[in-house]
Amino acid sequence: MENDNTYKMTYKVIGWTWWGDTDYVVASLTDEVVDAVVKEIRKCGYCFGGDSHQYRDGCVPVLSTGEVVKCSMREWGAIMSMAFFDGVRFPLDYMGWYMDTCIEDDALKYPEEGVDEHLFTHPHYFKTGITHKRFESLKTKGKVLHVLATSDENTNVDVSDIGVFWGYDCEDFDQLQARVMKIKRFKNPEEFIKSDVFEKTDLADLTGHELKVAINSAWESVPIQDDEEITVYYLELIDIIPDRRKNA
Repeated sequence: MENDNTYKMTYKVIGWTWWGDTDYVVASLTDEVVDAVVKEIRKCGYCFGGDSHQYRDGCVPVLSTGEVVKCSMREWGAIMSMAFFDGVRFPLDYMGWYMDTCIEDDALKYPEEGVDEHLFTHPHYFKTGITHKRFESLKTKGKVLHVLATSDENTNVDVSDIGVFWGYDCEDFDQLQARVMKIKRFKNPEEFIKSDVFEKTDLADLTGHELKVAINSAWESVPIQDDEEITVYYLELIDIIPDRRKNA
């Protein structure tokens, strides 16, 4: 089914950080992401190898979406070659930028480490898994209600935030970008089950222990407790991020 949403993610490099920085989600290497990095390299004249990308401070691009771009040394070399050869690609082009030792010393140029988070186009970007059934519903229908026990991991997710979702136990390795359109919170399972929202979810036909396990979908075979809070996220599809292995 073709996605009718007009909203599309746009990317721009707004800073540089180090490989071990865990403050940001790792971006998928889509064509749009690669193009954004290539444009920044061309604009600023940066030139460095894949080893510096991984081991030197300030050589990991931070995108306007709040993501970072992390590559293998070979992938980084390929990105550099695209920047210098105006997109023309040959199988071994990456070797010219595989490591700093492949580059003339006077040609090396590194970014200055730092990120201006005021330039983020979105304040919160998160990544998590959802059940296979919900993954397929979001992918094919463009929206889904995601129900789970409230936890520290997701309590800071808010309306309009954007998530990247993959499917649990799913043979489809694409990832889905979706926006949180609405959030409903319930004090306990009983309140949730008695609500109108419950009837609209994929849990409406379940009862008893099976229902309690399904509500607590992030924890396999562990039922939700009677005093645990429940959160329902109304998700709307933005984009499908294809599995990179399909083109390998």
